[in-house]
Amino acid sequence: MAERSLNAILTDINTQIKTVSFGAKITTRGLCYLQEKDGKTFPLENLNTKSGLKISWDDKYPLQTYHRILSVEKETDTTQGVGNKVSTRRVYNMRLVGIGSKASLSVSPYEDNQEIAKTVCDSLPNFITSSEYLEVEGMEVIKQTVYDSEWPGVDHQKKLSLEGIAFWVDYSLKIKIC
Repeated sequence: MAERSLNAILTDINTQIKTVSFGAKITTRGLCYLQEKDGKTFPLENLNTKSGLKISWDDKYPLQTYHRILSVEKETDTTQGVGNKVSTRRVYNMRLVGIGSKASLSVSPYEDNQEIAKTVCDSLPNFITSSEYLEVEGMEVIKQTVYDSEWPGVDHQKKLSLEGIAFWVDYSLKIKIC
């Protein structure tokens, strides 16, 4: 079985994210990279165009999610494999980021930033295919930490502190190559 593209795998993960109770209100995005311009940094979605799509807080989107690569590694296991080929996995250490507005997403008083983050995190599939495995590594729900990491140099308005949703879920995506 040939190794699938990362974008195809992220599409499958995004399909799972949309299965949560408020999934119809989530705009799932694909792979993004942090881009710096004029002293400000922001996530940019690779749309195979010259400019890409800049991701920012926008109240017309109740919740936007996107994925970023933190690092890529290759693991080998000499005790497994086929014939003279050693078992090999590509490991993408990834971050799923969510940003949005609670008022546009939910009217339930109990659904706050950490509850929304937990719901999205719990929707992530353990197995995507028989050779693709996802493992959640951790979660960040302190909004200012997320803003400072994903949008350094960008001043987020004070109203985002209560109304805003900002979280990330770090996960590893392990893909069996051989």
